[in-house]
Amino acid sequence: MGAVRQHAFTTTSNMAEDDLQKKLMHKAGKFIGKRSHTRGELRLRLIKFGDAVEVEKVLDRLEDEKLLNDADYAYNFALGRIVEGGWGPKRVRQELRSRQVAPEVVEASLKRVQLEVSERSSLEQYVDRYCRKSLTLPDRKALRKFIAHLQRRGFHDQIIREVLRRKLPDAASESWRDLGE
Repeated sequence: MGAVRQHAFTTTSNMAEDDLQKKLMHKAGKFIGKRSHTRGELRLRLIKFGDAVEVEKVLDRLEDEKLLNDADYAYNFALGRIVEGGWGPKRVRQELRSRQVAPEVVEASLKRVQLEVSERSSLEQYVDRYCRKSLTLPDRKALRKFIAHLQRRGFHDQIIREVLRRKLPDAASESWRDLGE
């Protein structure tokens, strides 16, 4: 009699786990259907609906089915933000880390993107787009603000200086010592 009860409990327990798995997969599908997520982001969203062990099983299954891939996510995110968004590698790195992407995946993705597009060319394109909107940077204060803006976008200081000297010759004639050089 005890074995029968044990079996009934195990069957009920397995059914509950299966129901939870289905529920978590359904929730994950809804989240992924709206936009791509990293494993860490999805974990944070799914943990509200189930325990950590079950969430990890769902995440593993999604990875096995190629519906979740942090390396692809990081590469596509980095490429899009650098090429189209006018972001520098420092900002992309920071954003990917905040999205729970492992540091080694972030670095590998950035290296892969940098083989395709350089930070310098990305910055040059961004400066061209920016200068089309505002035409010139009339004074030192405006130039200082623009440099701070580029730093916040994640570009390295040395590349900012080099690109601005080439793209904005009038600004380059100003003393760069006051601007952080």
